[in-house]
Amino acid sequence: MKTLLKLLVVAVIINGAYRVGMDEYQLSQLKDATHSMLVLGTNTPIEELKVMVLQKAADLRLPVSEEKVTLTRQGVRTTVSVSYNTEPEVFPGYRYPRAHSFTDEIAPIR
Repeated sequence: MKTLLKLLVVAVIINGAYRVGMDEYQLSQLKDATHSMLVLGTNTPIEELKVMVLQKAADLRLPVSEEKVTLTRQGVRTTVSVSYNTEPEVFPGYRYPRAHSFTDEIAPIR
């Protein structure tokens, strides 16, 4: 009986760690994709880049709203800021609220 209880506790811990880890992994994927969009889209209009970032977030099933994505371009420097909130279920019936945000900036050398 003790062994079963220990296994149950270990399973709950692994499950919670997996869900939080997947949450971080999705953030990392969005960051990488956004950086690639900035690098390859130096001549792409800002509105189109914003749509691309929102589409990638939707593909990853992240709750990123249009208001939470800001893009600015000053000369050759392009900056993007993205923020959103998630609540991975770390234990059945218990959600852990997490706030995510990042800023990326690219300025090509000419």
